[in-house]
Amino acid sequence: MQLIVPNRFHAEAYVTFKQKLAKEADYIPFEQETPEEALEKAKVTFDKENDPFRHIVLAETGDRIVGYTDVTRPPMEEISHRAFLELGVLQAHGGKGIGTALMDKAESWAKEVGCKTVGFYVVVPNVTATIMYLKRGYRFEGLRRGAYYKNGNYHDEYIMAKTL
Repeated sequence: MQLIVPNRFHAEAYVTFKQKLAKEADYIPFEQETPEEALEKAKVTFDKENDPFRHIVLAETGDRIVGYTDVTRPPMEEISHRAFLELGVLQAHGGKGIGTALMDKAESWAKEVGCKTVGFYVVVPNVTATIMYLKRGYRFEGLRRGAYYKNGNYHDEYIMAKTL
Protein backbone atom coordinates (compact mmCIF):
# COMPACT_ATOMS: atom_id res chain seq x y z
CA MET A 1 0.00 0.00 0.00
CA GLN A 2 1.22 3.47 -0.82
CA LEU A 3 -0.17 6.89 0.02
CA ILE A 4 -0.25 9.52 -2.70
CA VAL A 5 -1.38 13.09 -3.17
CA PRO A 6 -3.55 12.90 -6.29
CA ASN A 7 -3.27 14.89 -9.50
CA ARG A 8 -5.72 15.18 -12.37
CA PHE A 9 -4.54 11.81 -13.76
CA HIS A 10 -6.02 10.09 -10.69
CA ALA A 11 -9.44 11.67 -11.18
CA GLU A 12 -11.11 8.81 -13.06
CA ALA A 13 -9.84 6.13 -10.66
CA TYR A 14 -10.90 8.33 -7.73
CA VAL A 15 -14.44 8.69 -9.06
CA THR A 16 -14.66 4.91 -9.59
CA PHE A 17 -13.38 4.34 -6.04
CA LYS A 18 -15.89 6.81 -4.53
CA GLN A 19 -18.76 5.14 -6.41
CA LYS A 20 -17.74 1.74 -5.03
CA LEU A 21 -17.34 3.16 -1.52
CA ALA A 22 -20.77 4.79 -1.74
CA LYS A 23 -22.35 1.42 -2.56
CA GLU A 24 -20.77 -0.42 0.36
CA ALA A 25 -20.55 2.28 3.03
CA ASP A 26 -23.62 2.62 5.20
CA TYR A 27 -22.46 5.71 7.04
CA ILE A 28 -20.59 7.92 4.59
CA PRO A 29 -22.67 10.60 2.82
CA PHE A 30 -21.96 11.17 -0.86
CA GLU A 31 -23.04 13.90 -3.22
CA GLN A 32 -25.63 12.92 -5.79
CA GLU A 33 -23.93 13.79 -9.07
CA THR A 34 -23.43 12.18 -12.44
CA PRO A 35 -20.14 10.39 -13.12
CA GLU A 36 -19.28 13.17 -15.58
CA GLU A 37 -19.90 15.87 -12.97
CA ALA A 38 -17.87 13.94 -10.40
CA LEU A 39 -14.98 13.51 -12.85
CA GLU A 40 -14.86 17.20 -13.74
CA LYS A 41 -15.05 18.18 -10.07
CA ALA A 42 -12.19 15.79 -9.19
CA LYS A 43 -10.00 17.17 -11.99
CA VAL A 44 -10.55 20.74 -10.80
CA THR A 45 -9.87 19.75 -7.18
CA PHE A 46 -6.71 17.79 -8.03
CA ASP A 47 -5.34 20.63 -10.18
CA LYS A 48 -4.94 22.81 -7.09
CA GLU A 49 -1.42 22.20 -5.86
CA ASN A 50 -0.52 23.07 -2.28
CA ASP A 51 -4.02 24.26 -1.41
CA PRO A 52 -3.72 25.75 2.11
CA PHE A 53 -7.36 24.90 2.85
CA ARG A 54 -7.71 21.32 1.59
CA HIS A 55 -5.54 18.21 1.43
CA ILE A 56 -6.54 14.89 -0.13
CA VAL A 57 -4.51 11.70 0.20
CA LEU A 58 -5.28 8.42 -1.54
CA ALA A 59 -4.28 4.92 -0.48
CA GLU A 60 -3.40 2.64 -3.38
CA THR A 61 -2.69 -1.06 -3.55
CA GLY A 62 -1.36 -2.05 -6.93
CA ASP A 63 -3.10 0.34 -9.27
CA ARG A 64 -6.38 0.54 -7.32
CA ILE A 65 -7.48 3.23 -4.90
CA VAL A 66 -8.69 1.56 -1.70
CA GLY A 67 -8.97 4.50 0.69
CA TYR A 68 -8.91 8.26 1.00
CA THR A 69 -8.82 11.12 3.41
CA ASP A 70 -9.97 14.65 2.67
CA VAL A 71 -9.09 17.21 5.33
CA THR A 72 -10.20 20.82 5.06
CA ARG A 73 -9.94 23.97 7.10
CA PRO A 74 -12.03 27.09 6.71
CA PRO A 75 -10.41 30.21 5.26
CA MET A 76 -11.92 32.48 7.95
CA GLU A 77 -9.21 33.44 10.44
CA GLU A 78 -11.46 33.03 13.48
CA ILE A 79 -12.01 29.33 12.81
CA SER A 80 -9.07 28.37 10.59
CA HIS A 81 -7.38 26.64 13.54
CA ARG A 82 -9.84 23.74 13.25
CA ALA A 83 -9.64 21.11 10.48
CA PHE A 84 -12.49 18.84 9.38
CA LEU A 85 -11.74 15.28 8.31
CA GLU A 86 -13.39 12.79 5.97
CA LEU A 87 -12.07 9.25 5.72
CA GLY A 88 -13.10 6.13 3.84
CA VAL A 89 -11.58 2.70 3.20
CA LEU A 90 -13.10 -0.07 1.10
CA GLN A 91 -14.42 -2.90 3.28
CA ALA A 92 -12.11 -5.51 1.75
CA HIS A 93 -9.14 -3.43 2.91
CA GLY A 94 -10.34 -2.64 6.43
CA GLY A 95 -8.28 -3.68 9.43
CA LYS A 96 -4.97 -3.39 7.56
CA GLY A 97 -3.82 -0.06 8.99
CA ILE A 98 -4.87 1.96 5.95
CA GLY A 99 -7.25 4.20 7.92
CA THR A 100 -4.56 4.82 10.52
CA ALA A 101 -1.97 5.72 7.87
CA LEU A 102 -4.41 8.09 6.18
CA MET A 103 -5.25 9.75 9.49
CA ASP A 104 -1.53 10.21 10.21
CA LYS A 105 -1.17 12.09 6.91
CA ALA A 106 -4.27 14.20 7.54
CA GLU A 107 -3.15 15.15 11.04
CA SER A 108 0.34 15.95 9.80
CA TRP A 109 -1.02 18.30 7.13
CA ALA A 110 -3.35 19.95 9.63
CA LYS A 111 -0.39 20.67 11.92
CA GLU A 112 1.66 22.03 9.01
CA VAL A 113 -1.03 24.59 8.13
CA GLY A 114 -1.44 25.68 11.75
CA CYS A 115 -4.53 23.79 12.87
CA LYS A 116 -4.86 23.11 16.59
CA THR A 117 -7.63 20.50 16.35
CA VAL A 118 -9.04 17.98 13.89
CA GLY A 119 -12.67 16.97 14.09
CA PHE A 120 -15.38 15.08 12.24
CA TYR A 121 -18.78 13.46 12.59
CA VAL A 122 -19.24 9.72 12.93
CA VAL A 123 -22.61 8.00 12.76
CA VAL A 124 -23.34 6.36 16.11
CA PRO A 125 -23.88 2.80 14.76
CA ASN A 126 -20.42 2.89 13.10
CA VAL A 127 -18.74 1.25 16.09
CA THR A 128 -15.61 0.11 14.22
CA ALA A 129 -14.74 3.66 13.19
CA THR A 130 -15.59 5.08 16.61
CA ILE A 131 -13.25 2.61 18.33
CA MET A 132 -10.42 3.45 15.89
CA TYR A 133 -10.87 7.17 16.56
CA LEU A 134 -10.91 6.70 20.34
CA LYS A 135 -7.68 4.66 20.14
CA ARG A 136 -6.09 7.54 18.21
CA GLY A 137 -6.91 10.03 20.97
CA TYR A 138 -10.12 11.53 19.58
CA ARG A 139 -12.77 12.40 22.14
CA PHE A 140 -16.50 13.01 22.07
CA GLU A 141 -17.47 16.67 21.89
CA GLY A 142 -21.18 16.29 21.37
CA LEU A 143 -24.07 14.57 19.67
CA ARG A 144 -26.07 15.65 16.63
CA ARG A 145 -29.48 14.00 17.00
CA GLY A 146 -31.03 12.64 13.81
CA ALA A 147 -28.29 14.29 11.75
CA TYR A 148 -27.82 11.46 9.23
CA TYR A 149 -30.61 10.02 7.11
CA LYS A 150 -30.30 6.92 4.96
CA ASN A 151 -32.69 4.25 3.73
CA GLY A 152 -35.62 5.70 5.64
CA ASN A 153 -33.81 5.91 8.98
CA TYR A 154 -32.42 8.82 10.97
CA HIS A 155 -29.20 8.25 12.89
CA ASP A 156 -27.41 10.32 15.50
CA GLU A 157 -23.84 11.43 14.89
CA TYR A 158 -21.06 11.88 17.38
CA ILE A 159 -18.99 15.02 17.08
CA MET A 160 -15.40 13.93 17.73
CA ALA A 161 -12.16 15.90 17.82
CA LYS A 162 -8.55 15.71 18.83
CA THR A 163 -6.14 18.39 19.94
CA LEU A 164 -2.98 18.21 17.86
